[in-house]
Amino acid sequence: MSDIPNWHIIGDWFDNCSCAVACPCTFGQAPDNGFCESVLFWHVREGHYGDVKLDNLSFVRVGRWEGDLWARKASGVAGLYIDEHADDRQMAVLPALIGGRAGGFPGWVNECFAGGRQARGVERAKINFEIAPDQAHWGVEIAGKVKAWAKALLGPTSMPGQYPRLMNAPGSETGPGPQLVTWGKSTILSVDAYGFKFEYKSNSAKHIPFDWTGPAPYRPAVSSPL
Repeated sequence: MSDIPNWHIIGDWFDNCSCAVACPCTFGQAPDNGFCESVLFWHVREGHYGDVKLDNLSFVRVGRWEGDLWARKASGVAGLYIDEHADDRQMAVLPALIGGRAGGFPGWVNECFAGGRQARGVERAKINFEIAPDQAHWGVEIAGKVKAWAKALLGPTSMPGQYPRLMNAPGSETGPGPQLVTWGKSTILSVDAYGFKFEYKSNSAKHIPFDWTGPAPYRPAVSSPL
C-alpha cells in the first residue's frame, strides 16, 4: 500500500436490514436465515484522502450477503450510490475506501468476505437523508430506488428520550472504540436498484458513528467471535 496516501474520515453510519430486532451482527453472529439484504449508509462529516477533501459527502450501498461475516466466511453482491455533488476525484476515492482497497477498518471487513464480493456498479445519485441529533430516528431515500427509515427502539419501561445503546459491541460494523450502537426498528425498507428488489417492515436498524484512518491495516484483538 505504499502508493496509498494517509486518509481519515469521521461521520455517521446506519443500516436497515432483513434481520429481526436486534441485529445479530451487533453480537458477532451470523445473519438470520443465513443471509442479509440491506441498505447501508455513510455520511462523512469531515475527512480527506491525501489532498482530496471528502467533507459532507454521503454514499449508500444496497445489496445482499450470505454466510458468517464475523467468522470470515461471507460472500456478497452490492451496488454503490455516491452523492451527486462528488467530483471525479471523490468518485474515484470513495469506492476504494469503502471497498477496503485503501486499508484501515474497511480493509479488514473486506477480508471477512472469503467467498468474494461482487460489485454491480457505482453511480451518482441525489441522496436525501436525515439523522436526528439524539438518534431518535434516521433514514435515507434515493427517488425510485431506495427508501430506508427507522426509529430508535422504545418500550413500556423506556425512560423518555433515552434510547437503547451498547458500548463495546462484539460486532460493530464501524469497528472498535467509542462507537456507540443505537438500536432501532425499521419503519420501511424498500429497494429496487442494481437488480435487487426487496421490501421489509419492522425489521432491524441501527446507527453507529465511525472514525476511520488508513492505510495502516486494522487488526482485531481477537480473530473471531466465541
